Amino acid sequence: MVVVTPLTLERCRHSLCTNGNNPETVELAYQILKTLLATSDSPYILSPAIPEMINFLLQTAQVSSNLITHRAANELAQKYQENLKRLFHTYGVESIDQITQDFIMYHYDGLISQLSHGTEVFEPAEKSEIYNTVCTVISQRDIALWAITGKLQFIQADIVGSLYSIDPDLLVYHDDHKMKHTRDILAHKWGDPMVINQWQYVLDKATSILQNLDLDKTLNRSGISIDSVSTQENNTALTLRLSESESTSYWEIRWWLLYAMFLTGDYDKVVTNFSEMTTHGKTIPKVSGDATQILKQLDNTVINKSSLIRMIVISIALTHANKQREKSWQNATLVEAFYEDPLIKDFKQDFEAISFPQVTDELKQLKEEIPWCPQLEEAWESARSLLIQKSIITYLSFISRVTLDHLSSFFAIDKALITSFITKSIALLDLPLKLNTQTGVVEYITENSRRHQAQFIENMHRNAEEEVLRLKAAKLNSILSANSNEENSYES
Repeated sequence: MVVVTPLTLERCRHSLCTNGNNPETVELAYQILKTLLATSDSPYILSPAIPEMINFLLQTAQVSSNLITHRAANELAQKYQENLKRLFHTYGVESIDQITQDFIMYHYDGLISQLSHGTEVFEPAEKSEIYNTVCTVISQRDIALWAITGKLQFIQADIVGSLYSIDPDLLVYHDDHKMKHTRDILAHKWGDPMVINQWQYVLDKATSILQNLDLDKTLNRSGISIDSVSTQENNTALTLRLSESESTSYWEIRWWLLYAMFLTGDYDKVVTNFSEMTTHGKTIPKVSGDATQILKQLDNTVINKSSLIRMIVISIALTHANKQREKSWQNATLVEAFYEDPLIKDFKQDFEAISFPQVTDELKQLKEEIPWCPQLEEAWESARSLLIQKSIITYLSFISRVTLDHLSSFFAIDKALITSFITKSIALLDLPLKLNTQTGVVEYITENSRRHQAQFIENMHRNAEEEVLRLKAAKLNSILSANSNEENSYES
């Protein structure tokens, strides 16, 4: 059964717009609706995406019953109407127009207030049940707010304040699930640019949870397991370790954050974290399991294994020089990936050979197979642009004379773009090249050739790094501007 998050719905809507006749899109829409409608009180059905998907399936059934039958589509449509009526009854309204932000806050805050009465006399088992109920209510409230507004900012990143206001003792039960809660929030808010750009904060938070395991307070709690370790003095020491479910959440967070690093252009961080998690850091004392085993289990909740590996390979191509790349390709996880994924193997080989028409085609295919998210298009184009620039400068460092027509043909890029890039690179980076715009010839300046060539290669890497910084700064300014406009609109 598919895991449904705001990203899942937006991904499906995107597929409907771009590739609605694809059997995989039809199946995704069907599985999402089947999952959501199996629960009668799911606030997800308040999202306009739900009737859109149902209408799409009804229309598809009329055109081709091979993709979905009339009966299956009609059953989903009927179930949607029934669940919507139940939700209206629960809310005490007659139409969806009456469900506003203020109404949702009032309704769910009332439920939370009811749960806070008399909790001080409850037994631990009862308080544990209250904790689970509170978490469910808060989640339903936040999803309802997102569903009617489309704003992920309504999904709370931290529920400690809400739990404390009900009963401070509930925080004890939250400690058992801190990692999974962090993981779930990350999954639900993945479409929010600010969350992606704050990957370092999420990584620090996960690390902090590990560092602050409290032995005195957690000996008998489900989120922590205790390992007995004999010391040299034959005394028994107790080593805290996250439970299996908390450990799985930790590794999922770590892998997802590599995706966030790629989306923000932090390619060097992608590479260093991947190297750590697949070598000396794939097992750590306070976490159960193996990072590489969890990598194999990643699904499309955020990013699957195959797609993530592809971004890691592109990051290595962007950040490493020849000898470093050769060493990176020997990583056991990548060796296995090249065997399992012929497309990424072809990309690696063609990039090394500077066979750029093939690289361009392969980049297009790779992107088409990666699950969509709002930030992917811009991030992919940034990475592609940097790969082109790095390849052109690398190519120019090996030759003494070449025409713009040849470069345009070799890289399958418009001649005007090639000309613009080379002109800017020569001016900004003081490259040992001369471009004759009349003859369309690029020539290598032979004076002090060895010194220039060394400087040339250094400038090549500097150019890529400066472009990454420029793109990241532009993206951050765009995000801050968009948030400012959104806040002004909300306040008015």
